[in-house]
Amino acid sequence: MVEAFNLISAVISTVLAVVALYLSIVFYRMSTSEAQRSQKSADDIAASVQRLEALFSSLYSDTFSMMRETVTDMRAHAWPTEKSSNRAKEEERRDSEVLMSAQKDIVDSVSEISKRLGLAEGSLDALKAQVDPVVHEAIEKARRSIHQPAKDILVDILTNNGPTRAARLLSLYDDETGQSSGTNPELFRSGLLSGLKDGSIISSVGNSGFPKAGDILAIPEDQERMNLLLPKKSVPARSGRRKED
Repeated sequence: MVEAFNLISAVISTVLAVVALYLSIVFYRMSTSEAQRSQKSADDIAASVQRLEALFSSLYSDTFSMMRETVTDMRAHAWPTEKSSNRAKEEERRDSEVLMSAQKDIVDSVSEISKRLGLAEGSLDALKAQVDPVVHEAIEKARRSIHQPAKDILVDILTNNGPTRAARLLSLYDDETGQSSGTNPELFRSGLLSGLKDGSIISSVGNSGFPKAGDILAIPEDQERMNLLLPKKSVPARSGRRKED
């Protein structure tokens, strides 16, 4: 009886050992397969991260290159170099020549029409003398009307915001006119120069020439407020001992 029980126990132990060995082999294969899948997923994630890093690096470089070019172009237009200033003067001279030519053509046309109507020579000269200044004034008003709105906008901005640095004023002007930064700096420049010329805008460095980005601009009523923003000049301390009586 005891021998039979021992035999049965040995058989059961052998079966359990075989089952345990089988399960260990199955679990090993499963863990190996999961490890391989996990490693593949990790490799895919690493590759995706590298692609994203390369993409963001490219976007970062392109974005700041565009910003740098935009700011450089804006400065070149709003705060031109001497070469740009000379070019602007040359363009203004050519515009004046074109306007003078147009004025002469108009006066000549009026004279020609007057001759056809049979006016006397003296009357023609008198008519020409009267028409000439009228045409000149009309052309000048047309020129001023181009720059007047920009100047009025700048005066309104300075009235509402108080003394403002030139670079900040350009940004506020773009916001006010609904333009992206530096879209139309020529209007800003011409409007500012017009305001400085007629005294409706004053500058911390005087009204001669175009102000730099850090110069302060204001309306005449804010002269004292502008002066408070200017750096105070340091007074050198007096040295030496006080003389005895």
